[in-house]
Amino acid sequence: MRSNQVSVLNAGSPENSFRSVAFFDNGAAGLRIQLIEVEEYSDSDLKPFVIMSMSGAGIVSGACQ
Repeated sequence: MRSNQVSVLNAGSPENSFRSVAFFDNGAAGLRIQLIEVEEYSDSDLKPFVIMSMSGAGIVSGACQ
């Protein structure tokens, strides 16, 4: 499913997390909102992340490169 709109709230930096929000219109099923945060400031090559999905998968976390 593709989002209808994506907004970057913070592009991330050595001091701050990357944060974005995406909106999905599921027609009769309603609107879904997904928030993503990646800890860009982490010293590790693997950056911790968390994805929060309202009316979806809930909360997912892990690490990405």
